[in-house]
Amino acid sequence: MSLTWNWLGEELILRSDRTVWWPARQTLIVADVHLGKGRALSRLGVPLPDASTADLARLSAALLATSATRVVVLGDLVHTPRDAPAELATWQTDVTRILVAGNHDRAFHPACCATPLAGSPHRASGSVAAAW
Repeated sequence: MSLTWNWLGEELILRSDRTVWWPARQTLIVADVHLGKGRALSRLGVPLPDASTADLARLSAALLATSATRVVVLGDLVHTPRDAPAELATWQTDVTRILVAGNHDRAFHPACCATPLAGSPHRASGSVAAAW
């Protein structure tokens, strides 16, 4: 199921998998993924399963379904860098991956992934946008 929305002359498709597909730019947009959240909260005594693998599978399926060449994460890709899943470093390296850093991503750096943030991060209102 999806809903097509025209925004400033651009067609955006709001998908049931919690992504937005921007066909004209071959871009899949997602926000607030919070990979590793279950692991982080479990460490604090909150019994929550880690859904990181399922979330990455959901996003992979959305990329495949749309044939997107780029994925943009609008903040909070990880819940804490310490709990980011190891497979994030090699996830979907055949598409351009752009992270607009959210408050949970402030400490997201090469230490939590084998692949460092590439390119020159751009600061806008305190956020960092970079490929990872």
